[in-house]
Amino acid sequence: MMRSQGVQVVRMIYDLIPTIKPQWLEPVHTKAITAWVRNVLCESDRVLTISEFSRQEIERYCKECGFDVPPVTVVRLGDVMDDALAGSTPPPLPRVVPTRPFFVCVSTLDVRKNHRLLYDAWTQLAGRRGEECPDLVCIGTPHLYVADLLREIRQDRIVNRHIHVLHGIEDCELAWYYANCSATIYPSKYEGWGLPVAESLAHGRMCLASNATSIPEISGDLPEFFDPYDVHAVAALVERVLDEPDWVRAREEAIREGFRPTEWHETAAQVLAAIDGPAERIRLVARPQGQKPDGISAPPNFFLRTLRAA
Repeated sequence: MMRSQGVQVVRMIYDLIPTIKPQWLEPVHTKAITAWVRNVLCESDRVLTISEFSRQEIERYCKECGFDVPPVTVVRLGDVMDDALAGSTPPPLPRVVPTRPFFVCVSTLDVRKNHRLLYDAWTQLAGRRGEECPDLVCIGTPHLYVADLLREIRQDRIVNRHIHVLHGIEDCELAWYYANCSATIYPSKYEGWGLPVAESLAHGRMCLASNATSIPEISGDLPEFFDPYDVHAVAALVERVLDEPDWVRAREEAIREGFRPTEWHETAAQVLAAIDGPAERIRLVARPQGQKPDGISAPPNFFLRTLRAA
């Protein structure tokens, strides 16, 4: 209706994870979000997304479905956090303070985020280093299909005193973890972007990061990358951080000199520039008058709740 009145419709898709990786979601969410995605792709004048990788995935999906590919513009997400994280005053102590050197993983806990890799790496580290094994602080809310992994960690007497799973962490507490960790670590298998990597670099901290999907786009070679399926590589990088402080200092100096954080107003400016650009109309898929795109039967507020939950 809006397009018929000359309104340019521009919408954003962060990624297609619910649609092309259904093994990581409940079927009801995959079905609902896929219907929404197909509608967005067929009835938008332009689509915004958050990485070159996501743009390629969107274009590939359109071709596989036989859709005309809409113009897709990549905008970079901001990574500057609020004053509680950016100020010069030392952040207050959090509720849980590790007593050993520790690494931080900031991420929701679900299969895609690959905490299983960290558990396996810390099992190796505990076996090799004993009481000198560092701690791992996982900050995030548990999502689908991780209950068994969390049970293993809690019951495993070799590593359960080294792995701490925290949620409900305030920004000021997170600031303390960033400021005091040995390094951050992000093992995700698949991302539309990977904001915790950017946040870590914005704090000038050493970051061990998966080399999968969009993550290398964030910062070139400033993180130390690893294969998200290589537990031995992860354990070796953790030990190098512990055993080579001069190397860590040099890497963090390179991060401070080479990484420029993106302000959120810069993201907004990119969005406005894309909207103000030439409107390249795409052809609507022909369908009988009044028929909705395939699979759409729920009211818009249902999709909004579903996307927030996902």
